[in-house]
Amino acid sequence: MRLCKSCSRLGQPPTLTHVLASVPMEVRLVPQAREELRALPPEERAAMLSAFKKLEAAGIMLGAPHTSQVKGSSLREFRPR
Repeated sequence: MRLCKSCSRLGQPPTLTHVLASVPMEVRLVPQAREELRALPPEERAAMLSAFKKLEAAGIMLGAPHTSQVKGSSLREFRPR
């Protein structure tokens, strides 16, 4: 289980976030997103696929600059570069 720097440094027990972070994440694309991905230039498509792999590997622990908090909600916005 991956612990954030603060918890591992302070010797704190895992939080719910850590437990959830240990669950594998799968990126699924709706048909429209698949079409948009296919239409991207090769370099941009490769960047998007790389970003998806980072999201699958890090899950909810993926932070800035790849994600950001949506104002007024508990949702996070995926921001591939």
